[in-house]
Amino acid sequence: MDEKIIYNGGIQSADTILEKLAGPIGDGEVIYPNGDRFKGVFNLSYRSIWNSAYTARGRYTFADGSVIENAWINTDSEYTVFDLHGLFRIHHPGGSDSVAMFWRHKRYGLELFLNDRKPYLKEWYAGKEQHREHPLELIDYTLDDSRGGECLVVSLHLKADDGVWHVEQRGGVWQENEWNNRIYKPAVSATVCAPDGDSYDDIYGFALRQLRPYGFYVNYHCAATMKVRREEWKDGRMVKAGEWEYDPLAAKAICLPNPCGGKLKAMEYDALVWPDGHITYGASHTYDGAIANDRPEGMGVLTDCDGKRYEGEFHDGRPHGRGICDNPSVGMRQEGEWMDGYFQEDDAPDVPVILHAVHGHQSWSVGSTSDWEYKESDFEACTGPLNFTGFGNLRIERILSNSITISRGKELFHLRPGAELGWYAEIEGREWSDGCVYDGDDYKLSLSWVEK
Repeated sequence: MDEKIIYNGGIQSADTILEKLAGPIGDGEVIYPNGDRFKGVFNLSYRSIWNSAYTARGRYTFADGSVIENAWINTDSEYTVFDLHGLFRIHHPGGSDSVAMFWRHKRYGLELFLNDRKPYLKEWYAGKEQHREHPLELIDYTLDDSRGGECLVVSLHLKADDGVWHVEQRGGVWQENEWNNRIYKPAVSATVCAPDGDSYDDIYGFALRQLRPYGFYVNYHCAATMKVRREEWKDGRMVKAGEWEYDPLAAKAICLPNPCGGKLKAMEYDALVWPDGHITYGASHTYDGAIANDRPEGMGVLTDCDGKRYEGEFHDGRPHGRGICDNPSVGMRQEGEWMDGYFQEDDAPDVPVILHAVHGHQSWSVGSTSDWEYKESDFEACTGPLNFTGFGNLRIERILSNSITISRGKELFHLRPGAELGWYAEIEGREWSDGCVYDGDDYKLSLSWVEK
């Protein structure tokens, strides 16, 4: 038998419209040296280089007569790669179906045989069956095809010498490209949870052997510390590890109020709360300290993504009591009493400060510019961001009886009664292929202190 893979089918060159890729396309058949055959439809994606650019969907027939009715394979432009890749249901002639995981044409992980009387398992690594002194006992399983038919997920509960393990194996995914075409990406991934609560989450689905890390990269989740790190393994030995980070799998996902005062006080964040008092508010704030009712309560430290840091007392999730806030980006420090997220200034105004805003906008493109349009409004000054289009980096940092401190990046401005401050911003729009911008928007903003 010829030791080369034989492809019979359509071929596309690279010099076609919209820069399609070269490679097999349309109806085709693959004959493998070991007697396996694949027959299906070959697909090419526009301007894509990685996995989903070269795929084919069809019927895969093994040399022993077993069949995958809905198989996906990876292909390439050189007609040398035709790899079975994913988690598939296999029909065995004269026997039960099974669910097996393939990566680069080799079996990996646990193959589940759906025997009506007693389902059982076989374990594989790189196409070779793995044998144990004490075989794994299948307690129960679930098989989920709700992600799109070919995107199978199999969950297994297993009994081993050291207790009960949980293994989840996942097949490919459907993705949309920039033309909103649904593209199937042949992929495999697996998660293994040990009896002690530790788990290995493996993006690629082939890095585990005998339920332990063996090669490539895995994410190791430590149940005792509630931390996770990325590890590199070779031949069953860890050779490199990343830094420990808080593990989202060990946190409670809840919605918490904004930990700061100001205009966004009513805003809520999707937060993660760990039992040891670590809280993340999206990507904006991080808290470490005492907690009660899953929110800051007592002594703690709150930092934001710009390096602003408050250390002191908290109540019901916000700075409340004695505390110090350092804002190095604008060179400010506030030390003293806080109440419900607000710093209690010694020289705070006795009545609300009203600011008058004039917000202007014009749009432009090559050869034309619109007229300026202005909107005027009055609002109460509160610490926090000023929500005017084009000026998302403007913030009120401090309010005193005779001065309001406003920051724009690292710049500080001081607005006084009866005075006015102004800013200009340009936001560029789209570009030609040579990089030249051909449209955009201009904005103006002036703020004045309304005296009563």
